[in-house]
Amino acid sequence: HVNTLLPLLSEDSVVVTPATFDSEWVREPFLLPYGSTYQLNAYNGIAYYVEEGGGKGKNVCAMALATGYGDAGLEGATMAAEKLGFQLAATVRYKQDDQDYVAPITQLRNAKCDAVFLVSLPSNTGRILGTAAQARFAPRWISLSPGWHGALLQSPLKDYLAARLWIAFDGAEWGDTTVAGMRTLMSDLAQYRPDQKPDLYFLAGHAMGLGAEALLTKAVELGDLSRGGIVRANHALGTFDYRGLLGTYTYGAPETREPPRIANIFRPDPANPMGLTAVRKGYSHPGAAEVTFTRTQR
Repeated sequence: HVNTLLPLLSEDSVVVTPATFDSEWVREPFLLPYGSTYQLNAYNGIAYYVEEGGGKGKNVCAMALATGYGDAGLEGATMAAEKLGFQLAATVRYKQDDQDYVAPITQLRNAKCDAVFLVSLPSNTGRILGTAAQARFAPRWISLSPGWHGALLQSPLKDYLAARLWIAFDGAEWGDTTVAGMRTLMSDLAQYRPDQKPDLYFLAGHAMGLGAEALLTKAVELGDLSRGGIVRANHALGTFDYRGLLGTYTYGAPETREPPRIANIFRPDPANPMGLTAVRKGYSHPGAAEVTFTRTQR
C-alpha cells in the first residue's frame, strides 16, 4: 500500500507517516517514518537469542509471510545469519490466507529448528503456534510486533506463548514509570481517556502522533504550513526524542536519517496490563550499526 502511494505523495507534495516499519521508508522524502525497522528488529531479536539467549550453535530457522512485510523480516534474518556466522537451517514461506500449517511446521521440525524467526499477523500467529503446540514442537519463536495481539493471551495457547514466544521491537512496556513518555501518557489518559485499555496498537498510534506534532511544530517555526512548507519541515527536523516510548530518531534530509537501532525483547505475560513484559531492554548487537538503508522498491 505504501509503495503504491509514493508516486502520488511526490506528485501532490504530501507527507505521510507509514504505519509499517520497512527499512525502505527511511530514505523516502515524503514519508515521516518512526521506530526501528523490521530488518533491525529481526536482526536484534535473532542476535539476542544467539548471543544472550542460549542460542549459540543452535539451529535457527525462519517462517515468513509471502508479502513485502515477510521479505523485510527475512532481510533482517539473513543479515543476522551473515553477521553472526551461521546459516538459516530452513526458510518457509506461506500465504496470509493459509489455514493449514501442518506441512510447514513439519518442515521446521524435520530441520531440527531450535529457534524460528516468525513474520506473521496475529491470526497467522495463533494458527501457526497452535499447530506447533499440537505437534509438540516447541522452539524459541521470535516474532515482530505486527504478529502480536493481546487477544492471543485469551486463547488456550497462553501457556505455550508465555513459555516459547519473544517479540522484538523498540516500543515501551505499558505502565513502565521509568519511561518519561509513559509517565506522561498515563497522566494524560487518566485525565482525558480513563477508559482506554492497555493496547500495543494504541501505543504505536500515540507515538505516531508525537512525530506528526513535531513535524507541524517545525513547519510553524519555519513560518510555512503549505504542503511544500511541511515537506521542507520534514527535511529540517533534527533528532527527535520519543521519551522512551520508542527509540530516538534522527530526522532531517532523507539521505542522512538515522532510525533507532535498538530492540526491546518482550514475552507474553497475562499478568502485564498490555500482555507483554520486557525480557531485555535496549538491546543492539554491534552489527546492527552496519545495516544500511536504500529506496529500492520490491
